[in-house]
Amino acid sequence: MFHRFPNDGGGSVLPRASSTPSMMPPRRRVDWAILSLSIIAVFFGTVMPQAAVAWLRVHVPFFALIWDSLDALLPWFNPLHIILYAWVAALWRALTPRWSRWWIVLLGGAFAAISESLQLLAPGRTARISDVLNDLIGIAIGLILVALIRRAWPTHRAARN
Repeated sequence: MFHRFPNDGGGSVLPRASSTPSMMPPRRRVDWAILSLSIIAVFFGTVMPQAAVAWLRVHVPFFALIWDSLDALLPWFNPLHIILYAWVAALWRALTPRWSRWWIVLLGGAFAAISESLQLLAPGRTARISDVLNDLIGIAIGLILVALIRRAWPTHRAARN
């Protein structure tokens, strides 16, 4: 992790350039920022009080239209959970190709269970096991999409590593 530079005068120990976040390519930093913001948005959307959800439905018509359309499309699932968790899992897998898919499922499932449990603290919200299952379905879909994309374009995979 640290490297001694022979010509630095006092033989001080400095971090290697590869461990410095600023040395990460700009595109890679943007990718990680998008993933981080997506996780934060999913978390806050999950623990948002019911009054805030109602406000969004009234004051942001596009939000209500998308939400109602998705619910009508798949009434036995919660498509919003599936889509959001598929997005996060796909980004996560694309950015961490050396990680096992099972780590993403385990950590994503833990995040889903914790955020769903925290809904009990949000006014007007309830926690449901079916939402956690929908989140896991979304994680699986995201991982499958990334696997299919990598299979269709194997040169993309080699270029990212």
